[in-house]
Amino acid sequence: MAKLDNKVSGGFRFAIDADDFITYATAFNGKSIIRSLIVQSTTARIATNVTIELSLHAQGKDLSAPWIAQIGTLATDAVQFENLSLDFYSEMLFQQKDAVPAELKIVVKEEGELVAETMWNLELHSPITWLWSESSQEILAAFVQPNHPSI
Repeated sequence: MAKLDNKVSGGFRFAIDADDFITYATAFNGKSIIRSLIVQSTTARIATNVTIELSLHAQGKDLSAPWIAQIGTLATDAVQFENLSLDFYSEMLFQQKDAVPAELKIVVKEEGELVAETMWNLELHSPITWLWSESSQEILAAFVQPNHPSI
């Protein structure tokens, strides 16, 4: 299991803090799978009326509702988002039997027009798959005793 690499696309730098996998437990443990997203222009150009959209897909289907942020301007000063709230579609994640490729896509639009797009490859695992990483230490407790007062 690895973290996602930073990318540059369309004159923007994308730095993301997330793991390269999704499981039913990581999607519904109460913590965002996207811990941090930083978007910054790599040119002197100032983009106005900017929309940033993040979406997750596997096998041609949406895994969650898109996350959308409207910001005024995007320039050389970085814009940072923490713990992005993603609304996963539980039926899509629960019906998964085997690990399949998934895709995290970020789109930047200016005045409604696409100006940048970048993607990361992820793996979508079945609900019975257990994976471990430093960022997923709460998974076992949340999955085994989700209503326990200490969680």
